[in-house]
Amino acid sequence: MDFDLLLRLSMEDLLLNTKAHQDEWLFGKEEQWNLDPGRGELVLSFPGRLAVAPAQLIGAFDTQRAVWTWSWSDASAP
Repeated sequence: MDFDLLLRLSMEDLLLNTKAHQDEWLFGKEEQWNLDPGRGELVLSFPGRLAVAPAQLIGAFDTQRAVWTWSWSDASAP
């Protein structure tokens, strides 16, 4: 399989999965979200319920300098 085909199929799959999550549990319509890197949790708040998922910080993007930093090289990342 060539790269262009792999990319196209991957994007189609990503869009289908994202749509399913949007339809099933209103992903993207949360009132608020919070990432607690110390606990390794992402909390999404919806009216009357919370969705909690394990999360891992892999890096950060500095929009002022347009620089990506991997977490393993960032002393402030847990």
